[in-house]
Order: sequence, then C-alpha cells, then structure tokens
Amino acid sequence: MYVDHSKLTTWTPANVLYALETSDTFVERCIMLLHGRQTEIERLARVTINDNDSGMQQADALCFSLLAEKLKRGEHLNDVDLVECRIPWKRGLVPVIRIGKYRKQLVRIFEMQARMALEAAR
Repeated sequence: MYVDHSKLTTWTPANVLYALETSDTFVERCIMLLHGRQTEIERLARVTINDNDSGMQQADALCFSLLAEKLKRGEHLNDVDLVECRIPWKRGLVPVIRIGKYRKQLVRIFEMQARMALEAAR
C-alpha cells in the first residue's frame, strides 16, 4: 500500500465520505467550507459561474448556498435539509450522496488548512 508522506492529515476521500454519511455536524462544516470557496459574486447570486473545481457545482449552488446562509444565522440543518444533502447522486459506477461528490475537494481543503496551521506555528 502506497503512503503519501507529504500529507499532513489522515483524511482520505473514503473517510470524508463516511463522515458525511454519518455525521450531521460534519455535513454542516463541509457546507460552510464549500460555500466559502465560492467567489463573492457566486455567494451573493447563489450560483456557480466559474468552472474552477472550487466550491460547488451549478446543480448544488442554490441549495447549498441557502443551507450555508441558514448555518450563518446560527441555525442547524434539520432532517429535511440533511436528506437533501444526502440524496444519492448517480454518476459513475457507484452512486454517492450529493455532498459526497465533493469529498476530494474537501480532502484538499483539509490539507491546505493543515499546511497553513503548520506554517503559522513556525
């Protein structure tokens, strides 16, 4: 088994997906992370304009933006919101939950955060 020693976290796409499937708090955190990667105009318009592999896809921009705004108001996602985040997304060989399609991007975000924390500690 190959181990990437340059990684600063233990996050992998597989364990991010598992956390998204099992932890409501983790879903909330990830919605906020993805929303934060949208440009200011995209956040205001609740759309995706730039195809830059950063933030949300156009199909999710409105829904996830509304959920992020709810979280910013100090509310939590309710059962209906969480079901919406976890609807199966059927693309490729194995369906994943809607929020799960961002698992690789989330791993990159966690790695970036770890690198920034390491640099700040130096």
